Amino acid sequence: TADLVLLNTCSIREKAEQTVRMRLKQINSHKKRKPGMLVGVLGCMAERLKSQFLEEDKIVDLVVGPDAYRDLPRLIQEIDGGQRAVNVLLSREETYADITPVRLNSNGVSAFISIMRGCDNMCSFCVVPFTRGRERSRDAHSILREAADLVAAGYKEVTLLGQNVDSYKWAAPDGSEHVNFAQLLERVALVSPTLRVRFATSHPKDITDEVLHTMKRHANICKYIHLPAQSGNSRVLALRAHRTTRQSSPASSRSVSSVASATDSPSRPPMPACSRGSSGARLTPVNLARRLRGADSTYSSPSSAIPSDPSRRRYHPTRPLR
Repeated sequence: TADLVLLNTCSIREKAEQTVRMRLKQINSHKKRKPGMLVGVLGCMAERLKSQFLEEDKIVDLVVGPDAYRDLPRLIQEIDGGQRAVNVLLSREETYADITPVRLNSNGVSAFISIMRGCDNMCSFCVVPFTRGRERSRDAHSILREAADLVAAGYKEVTLLGQNVDSYKWAAPDGSEHVNFAQLLERVALVSPTLRVRFATSHPKDITDEVLHTMKRHANICKYIHLPAQSGNSRVLALRAHRTTRQSSPASSRSVSSVASATDSPSRPPMPACSRGSSGARLTPVNLARRLRGADSTYSSPSSAIPSDPSRRRYHPTRPLR
């Protein structure tokens, strides 16, 4: 039996937290047989519940938020001394840019690269700004090094990850260099012409024509955009603090249509095969129009007809629509 058990947790869905609770119950049976075992809860659930974990779950000795992983050695020494330890301070600078992730159970073909942490949008239904902190962008050079290392290791596809990748902005400490998302996307594409490049997630209010033109210019950037429209109703979008309206969101679709319909250069190489992802949808004018179609009524859903009777509405201003 292990001497130390650390659970890395998620809070984006209630089901994720229920899974952690069940796992803690399983670990408790081991701890009864080995009272000296130390149990720590790390990540977003730890950040959300903080010291409440120590009070509710008596088996937990250590609570560490997502920005305090570097403090783990000190905290473990502290609980070795017989005390419980908590560090849930959120950082405005921590991006773990200098730490190369260990990719367990990888297929050796596709990999994720985190380019930023946190979010500044403060949507009413989302917990991310409170569990991951404010938005900060990772050093562009460390991202390029990680992409190059993946290519050298034989990987064929990378996905640039961020809560809102379009708002990526990195500046060198001495102010000599500034990189936005379109520029970063182009640099990653230039790492290797055989490397397929994706990104997620975009926001309708932040995606720019510069990003679209960069995608068009480089054949190895997959023509795929994960763009959550959330709702086709302006009032619901306002309740969700999404900072877009039904009228403004189609502008993204028009930009995509405009860039996509521009004449290709004769020297443009053929687009490598990019498999369709398991989530999201290809952002085409037709797809986005379907998502946003219909009158600006009490509620509109792209997948089902929801009664307009107020007593039967299925949305809640602080919960994601289903």
